[in-house]
Order: sequence, then C-alpha cells, then structure tokens
Amino acid sequence: MSQEALSSDSSLASESAPLLTDFLGALRSSFFSFLAKPIDELIANEGRDYTRAAERHLERLKTAFPGKPLPNAAVEAYTRFNQEILREELEFKKTGRYAMDEATLAEVCEKVYDNAEVMEAYYLEGLYLTYYFWPHHYELVQYYTAQFVDQFPGGETLTEWGVGHGFLSLLFLEKWKDMKVSAYDISRHSIAYSEQMFTSAGISNATFHLADILEQPCPKTDALICGELLEHVPDPNLLLQRAAAALAPEGRMFMTAAINAAQEDHVTLFRSDTEVLDLMREEGFEVESSLTITHPNRVEEEAPPQVVACVLKHAHPENIH
Repeated sequence: MSQEALSSDSSLASESAPLLTDFLGALRSSFFSFLAKPIDELIANEGRDYTRAAERHLERLKTAFPGKPLPNAAVEAYTRFNQEILREELEFKKTGRYAMDEATLAEVCEKVYDNAEVMEAYYLEGLYLTYYFWPHHYELVQYYTAQFVDQFPGGETLTEWGVGHGFLSLLFLEKWKDMKVSAYDISRHSIAYSEQMFTSAGISNATFHLADILEQPCPKTDALICGELLEHVPDPNLLLQRAAAALAPEGRMFMTAAINAAQEDHVTLFRSDTEVLDLMREEGFEVESSLTITHPNRVEEEAPPQVVACVLKHAHPENIH
C-alpha cells in the first residue's frame, strides 16, 4: 500500500495514525525505503487493529523521549539496526557461525552492551520498533499476549531478565497493573532506557537492577520474562537453571530463542526449535505452549532465521521448595 493509499483509506487516515504515517514517509525517503514494504503489508492485512497498535507503539517513544524528534530519530535507529543485522547475516551465510560465538560475556559487553554508540544510537530503539514493524515479531507479540499475558493464572510479582527497552513488561502490565516488577539487565544503557519508558507510562511499582543474573540468585517470582535472551548468553543451560530456581512453583515463564539468526551480540547458535525445546525440558520445564515463527521472506531457505517462543512452567512443581 502506498503512502497515498494509506492517507486515502478512511480507516487508516493520517489523522488517526499521524505518527505511523510520518514514520512511513520518512522511511520511504531513506536509503532503506524497502523496509516500508513489510509495514505496508501489515497495514493491508491486519487493518485498523494493527494501525492503532503501531501508533500506540510510536506514541510510547514520543512520550518517553520527547528530546528525540519523531519520525527522524526513530527511522535512523530502525534502519541502522536493520543494517547491522543484514551485515551479520551475510557473514553468517559465508561462515555458518555467529561472529561472537566464542566471545565471553565481558567481550560482548565491551562491544555492545556498555557501548553508548551502539545501545543509545540504534540498538534499543531499533529493536523496540521491530515488534510492530517486522511481521514475524508482530506475530510474536500476538502470541505473547494471547498465550502468556491473557492466560497468566495470576500472582503478585513480575520479573524480566534482560529488560532492554522494557516493551514486554509494559505490555504485560497493561492487563496486570498491580504486580510488583523487578527488571534486570547487564547494560546500564538498557536500565536507563527501560526505566524512562516505565516512568513515562506512569508505572511506579518497579525496581531496576544493573546485574548479571547468571552470577547471583534472584528472588522468587510468579511471572518471569526472558525475551531475546537465551541466544545472548554463552551458557544457556545455566540461564535455564537460574530461571527454574527463580520461578515460583505455580509460576509461568515466557521465553524466546533465535534460531539461525545472526546478530552482533548473539553468541549461542541454535539450529532448530527442537533443540531449544528439548533443552528447556532437560532443565525441568514443561512447555505449556510454543510457536515457531519463520522470517516471511526466508521460508524457502534450507535453514531460515526463526524465533521460537514458549510459555513454560515447572514440570514437577511439587518438588519446588
């Protein structure tokens, strides 16, 4: 759908989605104008519900960071984030390895998580924007909402490891407003960014921890979110062991893992969703539900980039003390 079509459609008129309209206009004017096509397709296929959600997604940024003018700052971050992924994917196709697959966590922190030129310039905001502008991430959001947020049995505490931009916790709190939140991240840039997002959303019942969850036990929690995390750690087994210890006996955990998906801070390469789900079962979890999503333009490839998302609970809660 062209920008003219977007503006002329009464249900998607610019006055009802001005931020989205401006974002698309700026994106089409950039060197990476091809990135507008998937968004146009989402608008055409999903209609008003998608447009409203994408507009709210951009409104969160505008409210949280008024000093970053929309749409240009957002387009710059989004295109740079995509550019870096394309570069990593080209190398992955040549070598079959992630560039940082033998790196320590300290080395990844030096290159990415402690690097303001990465985190503040494009990483956090670019990743945040993908949730409504990459079709497979939008599908992930729908699964997360339907299977984790809406089906959550209830509780008092929510914890997110690797909070990053804060989007997943914020979406959870739209329904479960009164839960006490603990957010952890190894990057001070992520903590500052997500804390600003929470503050601008009026959420005051959250504490933020600059900490490596692999090096310390965390308090028990009723809901645990680990999105975009498992492939970022050198020892995914240890992460799952820590999660099993932190999750309350009747609690639920949402976790994703990238498969054959190169990115500058991915260190653990998973080759299939079966490998990921088997690993979770080995560490004492029951997979309550799961969804494997393939990049829509890469379906015909032999080993396409994918993401597997799942809702987990303890396989034997009666043994948890």
